[in-house]
Amino acid sequence: MPAPAPLLESIVQSLNYGDLPEIWRVPEIARFSRHKTLYDYQRHALENAARALYLYYGKTNGWQPTEPQEAGKQRKQGFAELYGNEIAEFSVNRYESHADRRNQKHNPVFKILAEYISPRGDTIPYGRLINRMCFWMATGSGKTLVMVKIIESLHRLKQHRLIPPHNVLVLAPSDYLIGQIRRTIEEFNQSGLHVEFVPLRESGRMYQGRLDDAVTVYYHRSDNISDVQKDALTDYRRYEHDGKWYVLLDEAHKGGKEDSKRQAYYALMAREGFLFNFSATFTDPEDIVTTVKKYNLEEFIKNGHGKNIYLNESEYQAFKSRSEEISVAEKTTIVLKSLMTLAHVSIRVAELRGETGRNDLYHVPLMLTLVNSVNTDAENASNDLWMFFQILRQIAEGDIDEELFREVKNELLEDWHHALPLFGTGGGAIVGMDSTSMRDMNVADLREAVFLSRNQGALQFICNKESNKELAFQLVNADRPFAMFKIGDTSRWRHEFLVDFEETVALKEHSFFENLETRDITILMGSRAFFESWDSKRPNVINFVNIGGIDAKEFVVQAVGRGVRIEPVPGQKRRLAYLNQADAGALHSCHDRIGPPETLFLFATNRTAIKAVLEGIAAEKSGAFEKLTGFEKSERPKVNGKDMPLLVPEYKKTKHHVATRATFAVSDKTLSRLQHWFERTSDSVFVVRDNLAVQQMRRLREMVEQRKHISIKPEKD
Repeated sequence: MPAPAPLLESIVQSLNYGDLPEIWRVPEIARFSRHKTLYDYQRHALENAARALYLYYGKTNGWQPTEPQEAGKQRKQGFAELYGNEIAEFSVNRYESHADRRNQKHNPVFKILAEYISPRGDTIPYGRLINRMCFWMATGSGKTLVMVKIIESLHRLKQHRLIPPHNVLVLAPSDYLIGQIRRTIEEFNQSGLHVEFVPLRESGRMYQGRLDDAVTVYYHRSDNISDVQKDALTDYRRYEHDGKWYVLLDEAHKGGKEDSKRQAYYALMAREGFLFNFSATFTDPEDIVTTVKKYNLEEFIKNGHGKNIYLNESEYQAFKSRSEEISVAEKTTIVLKSLMTLAHVSIRVAELRGETGRNDLYHVPLMLTLVNSVNTDAENASNDLWMFFQILRQIAEGDIDEELFREVKNELLEDWHHALPLFGTGGGAIVGMDSTSMRDMNVADLREAVFLSRNQGALQFICNKESNKELAFQLVNADRPFAMFKIGDTSRWRHEFLVDFEETVALKEHSFFENLETRDITILMGSRAFFESWDSKRPNVINFVNIGGIDAKEFVVQAVGRGVRIEPVPGQKRRLAYLNQADAGALHSCHDRIGPPETLFLFATNRTAIKAVLEGIAAEKSGAFEKLTGFEKSERPKVNGKDMPLLVPEYKKTKHHVATRATFAVSDKTLSRLQHWFERTSDSVFVVRDNLAVQQMRRLREMVEQRKHISIKPEKD
């Protein structure tokens, strides 16, 4: 099967936007608010959306207010035919369950959809779910602005009775994202249409949307849409309104088992309307083929809207031939390289500001360290955050050998001459990195740039009374914190790991993290759960500490997307080379020195993480091949002077088995926890970690999910 491609984008571009009837075009397409206009790629996304809506509602069996229900099926069929036979190749298996009815219990998504779409059928044609379009737009590209403008367009089309008068529902997976959408709507409301943002549960009796100068838009947490009604969870059946919704999903496409069921709920709620899906990363074929605008991370950076991204290739070279984990000493070297890089970027920004007399150029550089584990025992080698923190402590307190420092610095300078750009036309030295300020840097310079004090000193921590999710750190001889944790719960760290550290008086402010843009904090540390739902232009260095593997690809790509925003001068959010002299202002003559602040540097302590970065970024590409360095070609062994033929392995059935007659007695609570664990852990983790055969894994899942050979015992008092 060929790799999926954004078919819908190709389909709609066969239409000339200017040839659309004027009423179908986006009103004042460049305008957003009093102080904000849209970039060209945002306007193109809106133009493509208008083309797709016209093809679906206007040109393909055009919608009529009094049309019979059967007309909706014909409209979907006509829209699906625009894709040709290619769409069938990417029909997702979870939407199908062929003749054998017994297999339906293994396909909960089919069961959910079939109840409404195909109650007596054995398959659900993908054409029945084709009323959707995806916007594959990079983090920082302003896709929320596109979302709000689509709401405006839908309202206008409803006013003119060109599309059904359904209500609009926005779904996002976090309160932060919902708050971001709310703030964007409030900015939009300052000029033109007034959008009322209302919680879904307050919708009361549903009605066909308002057709005046105000529009009601409902919202809800996408991860709380379920098939039960509880305090946090919302039963979609109470609000599905016969599928008559325009549903806008923001980063709500995750692919775990439970989330896949939610995708069915979203599709059902929009089955008689339309589904708009916005994300910085798409991996499912059905999302990719229905993408109407692709402006992903690669396009975002190549067009100057984000920082260049460089991967420290020497670390990959060091990992590629090893089967064992790298040593603590080598990890220390990697962390030290990342700190040196951060220090140099900080020094370069200070130099540029000093030369121009402008303190608002670029940003205060930040290191983002993402770890896999935060709360295991401090002595446990798997506590990644503790390992990283201990290295910081050594450097802060002066426990770093000057000779080692010089060796690592010289190695790092050489690395930059052979850096691997993840998007670009080739490697080579990064402009502005090989400088006198870097060659002359010593440990005191690094401490001043990163730890905010030239002198070594002990670390102390600061608690936030308003939140147990944050801790800040500073040197005892400094006047402000340089680093912070943002993790699920800092209690164990305060009471176990940091008992030998001095605790300062807690600050009164609500959150270190919420004020990150205006603080001098240079290092931000967190776990996997921390990588999304925040935006900043400050990151210049990202450390992946023991992050990697099959299940980390999407995480790595999205985490990288957190660090690409850029703003060389206030209001200009493109790299300097893409600005004219007037926009560049005081920086117009500094092109040979802006490389460091316009670059995002990636480091990792784990070879698997490096591989995940490469594979994750490759998945973002449009299909063109690019040369990757850092790989060795294997030579085929010779036999009697000739190439040995390739050996094809033969497999036999494993002898491993799972008992089929034994019955395991567990409590209902234990079974519930076991089911929860299985739902959130991929088979690959069990197979590799526990040395299970694939057949064993299938049987175990069958036992747990279907309660086979399991009896429930009462809880003990």
